[in-house]
Amino acid sequence: MFRQNPCQTPFALPPFRLNSVCLLLLVLLPLAVHANETDTPAQALADIEVVGVGQQKPLFQYNQIHKTSATLEKEQVNNIRDLTRYDPGIAVNEQGSGASAGYSMRGVDRNRVSILVDGMAQGQVFSPGGLGGAQGEFGGAVNEIEYENIKSVAIQKGADSVQGGSGALGGAVMFTSKEADDVIKPGQNWGLDYKSGYSSKDARTLNSLAMAGRWGGFEGLIQYTHRQGHEIQSHDDAEAQQLTYYYKPLGWNGSDSYQYTDTVAAKNVWGPTRAVANPLDYRSNSWFVRGGYRFNPQHYAGLIFEDTRQRYDMMDITYPLFYPKVNMGNDSTSGDALRNVSTLWQNNHHQKRRFGLEYRYNAAESSPWLPDGVRISADSQQIDMDNTLSRRRCSRNIDRNCTPIEDGQRISDDHTGTGETSKRLRLEIDKNVTWGFSRHQIQLSAGIGNSRFDHHSYNSDKSVVEDYPCVALGQPWDTCIRKTEHNSAHQQSLSPVYGKNRFWALSDNIRLGEHFAIPLGLRRDYYQYRSDNRFVPDSTFRNTAWNAGLIFMPNQHIELGYKASTGFRVPSAEELYGSAILYPGDLSNTLSDKGVKPLKQEKALNQEIGLSFKGRLGNARFSAFRADYRDLLGQYKANTQTPTVYGNVQNAHTFGFDVQIMADLHEVHRMLPEGLSSSLAYSIVKPRKSADALGDSDNFVNTNYLMDTLQPARLVWGLDYDAPSGQWGVGARVVHSMPKQDQEIKHLQTHPATGATVTTDAVPALSKKWTTLDLSSWYRWGKHTTLRGGVYNVFNRKYTQWEAMRQLGISGQSTAGVLNVSGDGIQRLTAPGRNFALTLEMKF
Repeated sequence: MFRQNPCQTPFALPPFRLNSVCLLLLVLLPLAVHANETDTPAQALADIEVVGVGQQKPLFQYNQIHKTSATLEKEQVNNIRDLTRYDPGIAVNEQGSGASAGYSMRGVDRNRVSILVDGMAQGQVFSPGGLGGAQGEFGGAVNEIEYENIKSVAIQKGADSVQGGSGALGGAVMFTSKEADDVIKPGQNWGLDYKSGYSSKDARTLNSLAMAGRWGGFEGLIQYTHRQGHEIQSHDDAEAQQLTYYYKPLGWNGSDSYQYTDTVAAKNVWGPTRAVANPLDYRSNSWFVRGGYRFNPQHYAGLIFEDTRQRYDMMDITYPLFYPKVNMGNDSTSGDALRNVSTLWQNNHHQKRRFGLEYRYNAAESSPWLPDGVRISADSQQIDMDNTLSRRRCSRNIDRNCTPIEDGQRISDDHTGTGETSKRLRLEIDKNVTWGFSRHQIQLSAGIGNSRFDHHSYNSDKSVVEDYPCVALGQPWDTCIRKTEHNSAHQQSLSPVYGKNRFWALSDNIRLGEHFAIPLGLRRDYYQYRSDNRFVPDSTFRNTAWNAGLIFMPNQHIELGYKASTGFRVPSAEELYGSAILYPGDLSNTLSDKGVKPLKQEKALNQEIGLSFKGRLGNARFSAFRADYRDLLGQYKANTQTPTVYGNVQNAHTFGFDVQIMADLHEVHRMLPEGLSSSLAYSIVKPRKSADALGDSDNFVNTNYLMDTLQPARLVWGLDYDAPSGQWGVGARVVHSMPKQDQEIKHLQTHPATGATVTTDAVPALSKKWTTLDLSSWYRWGKHTTLRGGVYNVFNRKYTQWEAMRQLGISGQSTAGVLNVSGDGIQRLTAPGRNFALTLEMKF
């Protein structure tokens, strides 16, 4: 049941302690190399930026974060949590069973922060709270991106649907896939990359192999990536617990006591007080292929294929293995139920398949009338999310494959899943134009697409019950036994939701002389949905999104800018299904006349002002913003007699500040070594005002927008040294988080009987302030091999991030499913203690 530590060594020291010492030596080893390094004069390199068709660099960059594949390698990004761990103001939504539910930015989360790969939206969160979601039916996760397939990522904070499309209310995370040129080295017609890595916090291993080649006009890339690991460990100082439970062992007779009290090691505790993470097995396999034919330097045609599969298989030990005292006397303990152990298993399996064709044109020289670049792409994408909850009480041992054959034994399986199919055709045209003293970077894009969302669920239950009906007639017990087997199964597959959409967008980055710039953008979207399900009315959504700004540059070192932008989100499949999801057992017409208002798209307005300085010493960016969200969708009741439905019920308002500073310390003082730099990033987001939901007193489900989506204020300070020789480097990151504010998690409700307003805490606990130190290092052997290492939480601090604490909140609103936690069980949410990561890269 409990796995042996994969890092176990024959030495007397504990294995984790030994590994941490080794990694600290690895981090500090390059410092010794510095003493023998020759003083090679640094060669100034020109900044080279390659911007392809459809990748227009924004003028207003105060709310932008750009990461290249080199950045992802240096930060040892292995999963969604690693991607933004040093980016304050961006949080990852924990899903509860190993996976994640997207991002939180500027007060909104999940489907309100769009995730795009090459412009295609990824899977949506499907997490209805009306299906007994305390254990997370449907999973509530999104498919995770395979980062080895990515060459760059642009993170946009704040609403801007001109770039991010539907869902870009709080921001957007936009990934760009690799191409053959990202693997083929300069001066070669072939390239081979191999990467192997290990992370101790979840015992995750990585192996990735990429091969690319060019022959004549043909070029291609094929890459395979495999990951496997276990649960992300909580802090390792959990203590043993004393448990009282009830169990009838083999050979038990009616006169023996079946109450037991034992002291149990932390890793063996079953129940809500369990203080360490649930056992989990993780697997991921990804195939990525991209290639094509280059007819000449101007024309290219190619294809792209991806098949990524992820498995999260968890045993939920937060539910008691044996019956605790609180369950005694329930019907579930009748008969011989106490002779069997109870187990709960949860499996989340995700698969993404994508196939696409593309054509690209890049003009050899600028023409007054012809475009500088054209890209036409056609893509088909299928994302399947399957979740299984399996309950077992049919064996004296832990056995998922057991079958009920004796009195009191029972098994049940709940299979739920969704499937999203998307197809699109997209056109992008770029053109640079000079008119008088103005220069224009114009981008026109347009597209059409269709989608299909499928939902399915299957529930089965099997049990055995024994009784003695003829005892009352005077017959003996041993000859009067009657065994009854109960079987039930229910399958539900709601009619698919079909969608059509089309859009066009026009952007223009205008430069007026040397001192002014104006970013402008306009986008028009049209969405149409239909379904044969009686709860899903035919719906049409039209939306116009825009952005506009003004940037003043008095000289080459100072920049002052303002930008306003809007975002929108059309209803998700969960919201379109509405009562069909909340009341799956209602097959009559009792809900058909519910008087629900038609759903409207959500809207957001982001306004931001920024000031930046750049020069020989480095650069600094300061920005202040306010965000207004309107018509946010949620569950509500028209009054106390009507059922819960979905509608536009809430408004929300936030404001905040962002700071990003990068300094070249050698330029600050020449006595400091060349290659030494420092960075600082800070973000704080606060509620600007509390907005009541539409309907006020009649709405007793939600009367305010929960601000548990806000990450507490966070500061990240960094110090790096990268040797001028390009052979080695070291770095340090100090992360400091402020505590979560109590007023941000207040949940206002109207009492259904009296109409009085009551206030409760949406999350029963708050995160405290914490500080951690991370160290990293890299060393390059020759031209082809690089070893990277990092030690995280060096001082082994015990702390809990707010993103983990949120899982204690309201099911379907704060999180996909509420965790089963009480007493010491809250320690299960603590972040890992001291841990390390190693990566070996070989590039030929």
